[in-house]
Amino acid sequence: MDIMIAFLNQVVVLLLMLMGMFIGDSVAGSIFGRVKGSLRQFLYLLLFVIFLVSGNYIPYLLGIQPLGLLNSILLFSFWGFLSVFLSRFLLFLIDLLIHFVRKIRTKKQPQTIVDITRLIGYLQDRGTDAERIKFILSISLGSGKNAADVQKKAEKDNLKKKIPMDPYRLSLAFHKSGFNIDEISDILVNFLGITPENAVRIWRRST
Repeated sequence: MDIMIAFLNQVVVLLLMLMGMFIGDSVAGSIFGRVKGSLRQFLYLLLFVIFLVSGNYIPYLLGIQPLGLLNSILLFSFWGFLSVFLSRFLLFLIDLLIHFVRKIRTKKQPQTIVDITRLIGYLQDRGTDAERIKFILSISLGSGKNAADVQKKAEKDNLKKKIPMDPYRLSLAFHKSGFNIDEISDILVNFLGITPENAVRIWRRST
């Protein structure tokens, strides 16, 4: 009889812990959004398992021996919530750190002179519409206003042919516009005058 009661108690604690995890996932999802990408999902699962397993040692670390049913329910249901939420929060902080590192690294990259008139002509020959060209230029030049000014001058044929441009921003702009690595590499080689190896290196660091 005592074994059956202990088993039922464990089932109750487990169910409420799962409920806490479900609530934690809902709350974290509404704050941080969905986990996308296989690598991020693996990292999220790894963090979750670490937090969940470490929760079993909390009573020992706190010197609580033994736990009653009510205390077990309160502790482990709350820890189920925290295991999910903290994992998502740490994943969010990692993404934020990567974003800032990329942003700082991109700002420090040397600029290269680009024949902007020929670049716009290349995009137009590919059938790229004006809005998409503006999108590419806004990322490449770091400003939507600068992109609009360049487009306006290009329409009036009053554009200085060559302007300084960050090659990493240029690569990122084409990547976000749906160009694949081969197309981006060809653009960097033809418009920046660099080797294919350097073009691939720029693409990898910018995406």
